[in-house]
Amino acid sequence: MYSYFHGHYSAGTVVILLKKSQDYKVLAVGKVVEVGAHVPVPEKHVPVFVAYIEECALVILVPGNVVFWHTDLLAVYKFPIMETTERSQNEAPNSNLNSNISEIPPGSEEDRFLNYGLQVIQLGIMLMQLNDTEAEGDGERSLFKWKMLLLYFRSRPRGNKYAYEAMRFITCIKGFTEKMAHRVLHGHFVNPKGGEGSNYPNDLKMEHLVGDNKVSLRGMCGKKTLKAVQRCSGAAYGLKECCTQYDNECGFPPESTKHTHACMTEDVKAMLDIVQQAKPFQYQPGRTLHSFPNITKSPLDQLYVALLKTWLTNHKRKLFSGFHSSEADDDEEGESDGGENVSEEDDLDE
Repeated sequence: MYSYFHGHYSAGTVVILLKKSQDYKVLAVGKVVEVGAHVPVPEKHVPVFVAYIEECALVILVPGNVVFWHTDLLAVYKFPIMETTERSQNEAPNSNLNSNISEIPPGSEEDRFLNYGLQVIQLGIMLMQLNDTEAEGDGERSLFKWKMLLLYFRSRPRGNKYAYEAMRFITCIKGFTEKMAHRVLHGHFVNPKGGEGSNYPNDLKMEHLVGDNKVSLRGMCGKKTLKAVQRCSGAAYGLKECCTQYDNECGFPPESTKHTHACMTEDVKAMLDIVQQAKPFQYQPGRTLHSFPNITKSPLDQLYVALLKTWLTNHKRKLFSGFHSSEADDDEEGESDGGENVSEEDDLDE
């Protein structure tokens, strides 16, 4: 799949960005681009537009950026050769497959419609991933999603508090014993009824119990004393089970545990008509949006990778020294760095 060679890389060549340790490790996939004559290019380096990154490279690379990469750590991507029987009869034997990397050259005029569509896809898939992680009760995947959320929060000027909480959670998971980390990760979800894809957050289950307690306390009217409230709260779960069993014996249908949704067929058709007319995924330079005049291709475009390591290191030191960042500290930091954000995951894995 990969061909290693040194020398001249022509613009448009799809390359693999590597890291050398004991063996070569793939970090990202990109495409060689041309830069202006006024931009100095380091010796034995090539400007590469980063199109896709692996999880291990979230701390050092950002999709959509152009980086200078050493030629010793570049590999040329070769598309897999298909057998003749698998090729289409109309396809030439030596024709190359189309690249999935954008053909829009860096530095081109922005298309805000396209940028908006790309952000909708990226954030929509992220939300779907979060919902699926919750439904499956996948603790390991939830940890990875927390790392992604940290980057999203840090990329927003007012997201520093949430980024700190994400960093604190990830750091504590890495600092816990294996047993404790497993309990914390997988204890976020409950599955009272069993079955695949039927998990939901532990916090939501606690809200249900609180609701049962309120029902019991409401029946006490004005006869509320500390001892009576404690006794009533302790019996709330048992009362709920008694009511459920009584309903089953009487043949009453159980209450629905899911929200009903109206049919969205017509709404989907209307949205498809709008999408077909607007053509948001067809590059048309110069298109603007009144509500989002400066929208970029990805929320992570606002991420300042060079500052994340310092931010993570400082807050982890405060965390392990017993100091918790206050809201005022986070606000002052957000104002001082102008909302600059960063992404670094190696520190979180230490």
